[in-house]
Amino acid sequence: MPGYRQTLLALFCAGSWLLAGACGGTSASSGSDDDGAAGTENGSGSGGADNGSGGTGGNQQPNGSAGEFSVDYPDDTRVVDLSDEDYIAVCEAAVEYVLNDAGPAFCTAYIGGSLIESGATDEQIRSQCALFVPACVAQVAAATNCTPPEAECTATVGEMEACVNALGEAGDEISETMPECADLTSDTTLPDATSLLAMDQIGNCAELEQQCPGIVPLPLDALPLPGAGGAAAGG
Repeated sequence: MPGYRQTLLALFCAGSWLLAGACGGTSASSGSDDDGAAGTENGSGSGGADNGSGGTGGNQQPNGSAGEFSVDYPDDTRVVDLSDEDYIAVCEAAVEYVLNDAGPAFCTAYIGGSLIESGATDEQIRSQCALFVPACVAQVAAATNCTPPEAECTATVGEMEACVNALGEAGDEISETMPECADLTSDTTLPDATSLLAMDQIGNCAELEQQCPGIVPLPLDALPLPGAGGAAAGG
């Protein structure tokens, strides 16, 4: 985790008046500002409206609003019976599906909350949030670490799909209620980022996590969080 902390702090230092003083524009996120690095690597065009037949890893729907997540394996297939390559493809698609909506919302709560706690002005909150949320989303996506489960894992593909879909629905709800960076002020109350997508409170995910720890490795803890020496405090 220290490596991710240092990386995010470097992103902040590259352009944040909070840590490096007023320094004008930055190139902290020199690529596209599209929310969410997730959902751009499947080569499926604009949102994957068609299920198609899928390839390795199945007919994943990377966009939460596009439909349910499913893969081309029977529901009763044990996850450990997938090849390592197939499991990693399914796992990465599952995380991408969830983070499509939840990633930007999580990062808005994390970045926006840090800025609000810091005492920034409304203009500073909005501009810095807009600058760093895309970088945060990319950092979270890059932290995904899909490791094939241990032989003792008894979960099935169907159980994994159910958890991923429950997380996707929760991500949709979070995204719908999370304000945009442009709407934030110093008086805005944002949810604690650590409370979003709690695996032990959504669908069958708690049971699944007990059966196979890390089976849906949402990397939302890969960043320093407000209240725990977070970025806005410089610690």
